[in-house]
Amino acid sequence: MVSVIIPVFNRQHTLERLFASLRKVTYRPVEFIFVDNGSTDASRMLCETFCKEFSEKPSSNGALHAVTLHCPTPGACAARNAGLDFAHGTYCCFFDSDDEFSPDFLSSMRTSIGDADVCLTRTRTVTEEGGEHVRNGWPNPKVYEHLLAQNVSTQSFIARTDYVRAIGGWADLPIWQDYEFGLRLLSGQYRLLRQGCTLDARTPRLAWNPGIWHRIHLHADSITGGSFWERAERIGYAFRFVRHETLSLYDKRATTALNYRVAIVRGHMRAEGHHEEARLLSLGVRQTICRLLEIYVACRGRGAWRMALTFMRCRLFQD
Repeated sequence: MVSVIIPVFNRQHTLERLFASLRKVTYRPVEFIFVDNGSTDASRMLCETFCKEFSEKPSSNGALHAVTLHCPTPGACAARNAGLDFAHGTYCCFFDSDDEFSPDFLSSMRTSIGDADVCLTRTRTVTEEGGEHVRNGWPNPKVYEHLLAQNVSTQSFIARTDYVRAIGGWADLPIWQDYEFGLRLLSGQYRLLRQGCTLDARTPRLAWNPGIWHRIHLHADSITGGSFWERAERIGYAFRFVRHETLSLYDKRATTALNYRVAIVRGHMRAEGHHEEARLLSLGVRQTICRLLEIYVACRGRGAWRMALTFMRCRLFQD
């Protein structure tokens, strides 16, 4: 069984689109877990109605199951962890309540994962104007590659449920939770966040699926939507958390990659005309390459993360 965990908070206007996509899912057995995060609109009622409809469908071997949980702790990460604690599937994946699930995603990913711990793939984002973009992804990414290009997003993997539990689930971050989570998912080194202790784990077995899946909708009130400067405070918090809480487990190369990513984001803020926000987003690093990357992006240069990735792969400009 695969458990699909979906946090929900005040999404009554997007849930029917999600439900329509879930009704087309071909894989069995599957468990849909909606975790209501204290919605004040009709979201919880709509989820409960869908779960009743879905669970009453005829199926063999109890292959269809859907449930709505209530999580009183605010935040998508708390909701994901509540769903993870409840999950019955050998495998799990995560999704958001304002997106569209691909019908054959689970069938294809379940085939691809084989005996691996994690299977990665790519997803498709859709803007409010209808433009589409394929998110970064490639087989067997290194930790520093994820730090620069974000190879892991919330909807771009399935994994063994016991492995996701072992790495500590999701950290309580206001934004870019999958950025931090991806480090632990890819490396096999992890911090047991809820218990506050650090352990080493074996290197995870990674698999790759070459497809492009889902429709991830970007809009002003989504975590992945909006401008950089509007999210400057939350992005800064996420970067500092990654550096001080997670990167303590990794080598200097990972720290260099994080510094490059911060420089690129600062450049985006300057390109948006918000220099003060860019100045405040600082980890106290004064590397020449970071400054060059920031200026390049501020001048609306494209592909800065590819340049930085080339520096890292060639072991150039290592401080």
